[in-house]
Amino acid sequence: MANCSLIKSILIKTLLSAAIIIAATVCLCACGDSGDGNGNNKGQKLDTPQNLRVQTGNDITNGILFVWDEILLSDYYTVDINGKQYKVSSASVNVKDIGVLAFDYTVKVMANRYDRNYAKSDWSQECSVTLHGYSMSMLPDGSGYEVVDGKNVEGTVLIIPSYDGKPIVKIGDKAFRDNAALTSIMLPDCIEEIGSSAFENNTSLTEIKLPDSLKKLGASAFKGCSALASVRIPRGVERINSTVFRECENLKELTVDPQNRYFRSSENCIIKWSNDQVVAGCAGSTIPADAKSIASGAFGYVYGLKSMIIPSNIKEIDANTFAGCKDMNEVYISSGTQSIYASAFFHCNLKKITVDEDNPVYRSENNCIIQGETLVYGCAESVITMDVTIIGAKAFYAVNLENLIIPSNIVTIEKEAFGCSVLGDIVIPSSVENIGDYAFYLSKVKSVIIENGVKCIGKGAFADCPFLERLYVPTSVTSIGELAFAPYCEPFNSGGIVVAQQSYAPTVLGENVNADNGVPLSATCAYYRSDNCELETENNYPYVVAYQIKKKIKMSVSEYENPDVERIFGVTEYKAYAPQRMGYTFGGWSATRGGTAAIGRENTVDDLETFTQDGEEYVKVYAIWHKDTK
Repeated sequence: MANCSLIKSILIKTLLSAAIIIAATVCLCACGDSGDGNGNNKGQKLDTPQNLRVQTGNDITNGILFVWDEILLSDYYTVDINGKQYKVSSASVNVKDIGVLAFDYTVKVMANRYDRNYAKSDWSQECSVTLHGYSMSMLPDGSGYEVVDGKNVEGTVLIIPSYDGKPIVKIGDKAFRDNAALTSIMLPDCIEEIGSSAFENNTSLTEIKLPDSLKKLGASAFKGCSALASVRIPRGVERINSTVFRECENLKELTVDPQNRYFRSSENCIIKWSNDQVVAGCAGSTIPADAKSIASGAFGYVYGLKSMIIPSNIKEIDANTFAGCKDMNEVYISSGTQSIYASAFFHCNLKKITVDEDNPVYRSENNCIIQGETLVYGCAESVITMDVTIIGAKAFYAVNLENLIIPSNIVTIEKEAFGCSVLGDIVIPSSVENIGDYAFYLSKVKSVIIENGVKCIGKGAFADCPFLERLYVPTSVTSIGELAFAPYCEPFNSGGIVVAQQSYAPTVLGENVNADNGVPLSATCAYYRSDNCELETENNYPYVVAYQIKKKIKMSVSEYENPDVERIFGVTEYKAYAPQRMGYTFGGWSATRGGTAAIGRENTVDDLETFTQDGEEYVKVYAIWHKDTK
């Protein structure tokens, strides 16, 4: 209802002022041509008018002004407004002066010349303007209105006009989110707040005029507006969330009105007056020499930012400062930086890291940031040097490391060192004494070989690794933390573990795999442990010789009518739950030690060797190994 009242007010004013029409603007039906009478001159064709746009301010009381780039050889222009054509002498037209009254305007223009030697131009691209299509609601205190939904607004330009009654003071959270049609938005000079994600993913938006009344810019307000090239922060803004311009890859110009008391701009950065802190940047930013610090996340997910020099006036690179800068591949850290959070460059694609040789705290070697003997941060092109003994916490977090080699000088891999990283085949050398908590958590690692000598695997160290196909844990390991191989495993300690591949639910020999009879790694792997397996070692790696389970009756659905039938289900010739042994292929399970005939579905419990342990009867099967020829 508020929107209808707003439009009625505008139309009344426009009707009153439309009584006087500028003499230079007349309908084409009353005009003549010097060509063939139809405007079809046969000579040289005029250039097509470009850059048709709206140049109206935030208050449209004086009408909507369309402008375009002037064509030097033209004598006049034909303007098509909502299907009706008008002739104007200059490169602009005000719909109020013509007397066109509408909620929506679709405009195009062509250039004309009276000289017969010139032909009219082609029509320009259309510019569509709408003054409606969004909805509003009254604020709880009754002081004004909030725009709550404009996702389906049609047209390329939206004008939200001033309202003579109660003001429109807020663009609500997500109000225009995912509107891919809008290219330009003009807000009334009464808007005080733009809510969180208000214009997020407006991928065609190239222009936004922020009114001086604006006080607050919400989180992710313009996130994903990939066509936005420049933004000017008006003088009234008091609060800016650092995420406001995330993923705006073409945003190269950020400026602040000189009269703003809270923020200033320098080198396309927004800086807080009170502490000289950079609070937001863009793809065109350079950290200025007069800034004292950078806010956490100030450059987070700034797309299009390709490189960055951290000047000597910046003492600390805070957590998440450059997180998600997917296009940034080079960083230079000056001598003044004394503190770097490992998470400062999360999810970047850095390939070159350089630290000034005069930096007293850090040094760079082979594209690594090193402090003492600890590798603090690495990137896709890192090579771990021989003077490093510790891979620090989150040092390679979310980094693509398919070719990384962990050298034999590494003693400790700290917490989350390789979390969320992309890895190929990793060998953890025997020099490593401790694999920290969540060291490889959520990483895309395919194969992990832990050399004999490693003693401790921390909590959740290999949890949620969906692509892990094989893992060798040597007999030297004496401590395995809780949920080290979650989500399916139970906490356990073992003197030897062998990983088995399997093709479906984690069961071994028909039993559920749990703390008593094998611990599964994931939907594609299962464990055989020394307390329910007979293990031997080869080249310091354990492998399964025999496996034991409790003697139980196991039946298929079809055998419910005959409960006396005892069978071993899951121990078959197709080698489900196959254990691993380097240099060998698993040939199935045999009923006898050293046997070569694999157990099939027809075998019963009575066919297998039975023994008693702690008052329980068990059966035992023996692994068949075929040595690889290649």
